[in-house]
Amino acid sequence: MKDSFNREIKYLRLSITEKCNHSCFYCRSIDNSIKNKEEISINEINEYISILSDFGINKVRLTGGEPLVRDDCVKIIENIKKNKKINEVCLTTNGELLKKYAKSLKDAGLDRLNISLNTLKEDRFKKITPCGNFSSVFEGIEESKKIGFNGTKINVVLIRGINDDEVLDFINLTKNEDITIRFIEFMPIGNAIEYFDKCYLDSNHILSTCPQLEKIADDGVSVVYKYPGFIGKIGLIKPISDKFCKFCNRIRITSDCKLRLCLHNDYSIDLKGKSREDLKKVIKNGIMKKFYSHNIDDKVFSNTNMNEIGG
Repeated sequence: MKDSFNREIKYLRLSITEKCNHSCFYCRSIDNSIKNKEEISINEINEYISILSDFGINKVRLTGGEPLVRDDCVKIIENIKKNKKINEVCLTTNGELLKKYAKSLKDAGLDRLNISLNTLKEDRFKKITPCGNFSSVFEGIEESKKIGFNGTKINVVLIRGINDDEVLDFINLTKNEDITIRFIEFMPIGNAIEYFDKCYLDSNHILSTCPQLEKIADDGVSVVYKYPGFIGKIGLIKPISDKFCKFCNRIRITSDCKLRLCLHNDYSIDLKGKSREDLKKVIKNGIMKKFYSHNIDDKVFSNTNMNEIGG
């Protein structure tokens, strides 16, 4: 399945909920109305995955919101893993419920975890997400290691004036651990637009802070580095300073059943209630409308909060 720019679309980011037990200031507005929104059902997920896998999708990442607040998250993973055309199923989580669910996730066949963690300091953690429990996140990370998850990635949104002095602390986590720390540039999306000018910091800040880092690979959206002698890796994700749109091989389905073609563009296609044959047509036509790149440079931003998109 290729788009009009000959990019082969293989990767689905599937948001299964907008709800979250954290409330990071750059991700979402506190809005109780989402409690009453109808979320994508297991049957809908099964149907979409079946069609997309026939079209060439072979990697699925579950996102949110926080996917683990859905009590059927493990069942969703089990169902996707039954599809032999899907090579990899991953999960992005804030880690707070990971201690409870790590074993069930592993037993369900989940291949890999991405854990969002923007600071190693409890007071800053509370500043970023007042609703979160700092110690529970670290307990979840430790439990996932005990259970045997390998190749875990820690996602760190680089925020000027909040965590930009913790670069070396995060890099040091890779000394004896086979993990990847991924520094992600702050993006102007939804609620974060008003903070962008204050919070954005070019990811070259990482390289100037730690010039010893050695580039070892380009991995799609991420440029991968290693600190000499350390076990783990460092990834830089630079959607603003060095956009990687020409390599984009992904689409998104939101928790309200919208096909979304770009994180930074609000255009979407409603999939809900359509027959299988209509879904095939809508998805094929939608892929051909995928944009070549975002237009952040021209101050064209998505007004949808990150938790609504599935980031």
